Amino acid sequence: TLFRSSTGQSFADLASTNSGNFAFGSTDKNFMWQNSGAAVFSSLATSKKVDDEEGSGDEVTQNYDIHFEPIVSLPEVDVKSGEEDEEVLYKERTKMYRWDRDVGQWKERGVGEIKILFHQEKKYYRVLMRRDQVLKVCANHVISKTMDVQPLTTSNNALVWTTTDYSDGEGRVEQLAVRFKTQDMADSFRKKVEDRTSTR
Repeated sequence: TLFRSSTGQSFADLASTNSGNFAFGSTDKNFMWQNSGAAVFSSLATSKKVDDEEGSGDEVTQNYDIHFEPIVSLPEVDVKSGEEDEEVLYKERTKMYRWDRDVGQWKERGVGEIKILFHQEKKYYRVLMRRDQVLKVCANHVISKTMDVQPLTTSNNALVWTTTDYSDGEGRVEQLAVRFKTQDMADSFRKKVEDRTSTR
């Protein structure tokens, strides 16, 4: 037959007489292929399943208590408003306007709480108003005998008066107006001022 060896045996004859050993030499009983017996696909599937099970639970949030020491230590400063020695006789939220003589119209000064304060040592009354949030002074003047508060003709909730105002630091003669939410609030403010002017 084709491919018959010089001994007269064919490949078929060698295969039939082989007892499991390699036909061209003896086998090493300690020989083993690398990763022999390992599962080819099951390890990847098992690893993915474990990861999915671990990630299926609630997310664990780690809280870190991080603290940084300040580079410069600043001392606490006691900020004074200038109202510490005064008693609040009236307080209400309103919007204030100032008459601009140059353009001939009312200009808004700010929205906030208008107060009537009484200084217990110096025995005088004043009107003070600060803007919301920024607390910038938009009205600061003494209630004098000549202060005449009158309703504004365009609104029943608004009042107008002329005074020497010190909200900018220097005294300036200003015509001021305030608009309250209701007429009752406006009437209450006017009465408080009139009570102060009549007793001075």
